[in-house]
Amino acid sequence: MSDDILYQIRQANPELTIEFNDDIFNETLIRLEDKCLAINNQTLVEIGMPAPQRNTFSVLNYEITKEKATTSMNYLNTLLTTNHSSMIIKKIYNVIMNRINNNTGGIIYLDAPGGTGKTFLINLILAEIRAEKHIALALASALQPHLWKEDELPILPYNYR
Repeated sequence: MSDDILYQIRQANPELTIEFNDDIFNETLIRLEDKCLAINNQTLVEIGMPAPQRNTFSVLNYEITKEKATTSMNYLNTLLTTNHSSMIIKKIYNVIMNRINNNTGGIIYLDAPGGTGKTFLINLILAEIRAEKHIALALASALQPHLWKEDELPILPYNYR
């Protein structure tokens, strides 16, 4: 009987991946109890089976089922996006800190769309370098990154005041 309920839900919601769950099993118990009441006027408890929870929603209410699945998918997508961007920031952080710790340094361009954590990353790196009493500069440029040849390096004016 639970197979039939699962089949009905899948037919009504082909875009969702639905597996057996407690709601489906509860709906099965409700249907069994309804049949027992119709045949011999006894509840499932009276014949030694677990009682269904009748105060919950019916899994055949497809809108609620869709809403639960959509909410779950939205949560998973948010979780994935958040953690994925954190992993990327961690990789970039490790690359930059390795260059600093190995004294390879150089100019590092950080170009990414807004809201990806550039400011957070830069502040984190600057704080770590400055906490070790080293000098760190963060410069902003409106220019596109350019691969400079050694004899083409720009001369940046420096004011010693």
